[in-house]
Amino acid sequence: MDLTPSYQALASEILQHCPAGFASAKLSGSIDDGDVATVQLAYETLDGTLERPRVRGVHAFNISNSLFDLQKKMQRPGEQPWTRFIFTLHGDGKFKFDVEYDD
Repeated sequence: MDLTPSYQALASEILQHCPAGFASAKLSGSIDDGDVATVQLAYETLDGTLERPRVRGVHAFNISNSLFDLQKKMQRPGEQPWTRFIFTLHGDGKFKFDVEYDD
């Protein structure tokens, strides 16, 4: 199971909303019953300024598709899928993808 294309797609969408030389960015949200209920993006510049650009249109669509793909690929047989996520992207290209499950 190769998750790389979905991670790359998320990173690409984040990069389109961040200025060159950003320090880090976080895309967070939740998926409820196959629907992205909330998605928020925030990035921090090198001087510490925090910005929260809106994600709309084709960008929101692409992000949703990547998240659905990741959720499907990560789900183990007989278990519930994760419902909340945080994708952290650093300016040097390193990233972290954290998920949470409902009880």
